[in-house]
Amino acid sequence: MSGPRIRTYSTEEKWLAARRHRITSSDAPIIAGATRGRPSMPDVFSLWCAKTGKIPPRPRSLRFAAGHALEPVMFGELARLRPSLEIHDPGDFHLVEDPRDRWRVATLDRQFPAPPKHRAGIIEGKTAEWNMRHLWESGPDLYSFFQVQHAMSCARADHALVVVMLGLASRLDVHEVAFSPAVDDELKELEYRFRVLVDTDTPPPVGGLQSRAAVESLFPRPSNAVTVDLFGADVVEAVDHRTNALEHKDRLRAELKIVEDDIAEAENVIKLAIGEAEGGFVPEKGSRFTWNVERRKSYTVKESSSRRLRERKG
Repeated sequence: MSGPRIRTYSTEEKWLAARRHRITSSDAPIIAGATRGRPSMPDVFSLWCAKTGKIPPRPRSLRFAAGHALEPVMFGELARLRPSLEIHDPGDFHLVEDPRDRWRVATLDRQFPAPPKHRAGIIEGKTAEWNMRHLWESGPDLYSFFQVQHAMSCARADHALVVVMLGLASRLDVHEVAFSPAVDDELKELEYRFRVLVDTDTPPPVGGLQSRAAVESLFPRPSNAVTVDLFGADVVEAVDHRTNALEHKDRLRAELKIVEDDIAEAENVIKLAIGEAEGGFVPEKGSRFTWNVERRKSYTVKESSSRRLRERKG
């Protein structure tokens, strides 16, 4: 079998267009479910909407731009920490194609030559908030793990270094990741199933907060004054699904009211303990509570001040 093919593109627009119709190393963690529970990141439904062209691709965030700008700093520090490591920059606008499945591609931050008895290695640069450092204590976070597994598979590499800058240059960690054939097989199967959904225009199950932006982009405004019967003529499975969703929503709202009342009760106990003091702290937890004064203005209600309880970790 031939080795991986590297395609280079003259502009960022052409590079992004080529990525849009393939499964990239940034898509792999989403497909694997590594973004579940992280509302700021897309889920499988959002990714499917983008890949099928139903919604525009997500614009590059400020955080992405900042991370990209910090790469020379991170890799320069890596070179200082490991002076014997030869670091190569393959360039920005390129795609490494899987030799077997050309629809699987990866863009590599950096590469390094193969150590003895190994294939070439790749280097991935990451930035993370300081309060997320616990996700990196024993290795790369789950998102980065699946990302480099996909990239190693495409590049036919068997070793990766994940360099993460925690906080505003508070700490630089280097994690070594070995290629896992078992993970690769499972990831390829998940990616293939997702590709079938895209090719057949079959939507995956919709998610919660992570799918909200995609759903709103699909239907930004009503196109007519028609009201839809949610339980009208439709397939039985769809009607059952909507019925279960409505019942589940009502049940969760009822449970939420109980939880909100319990939280308010607990906060009132803390407020009474603080009294007129500015705040309080719990040494065992490392938590600090403060009363913040908030002023609200209104056209109909006289200006007033209120104190709101806030908890800070660490």
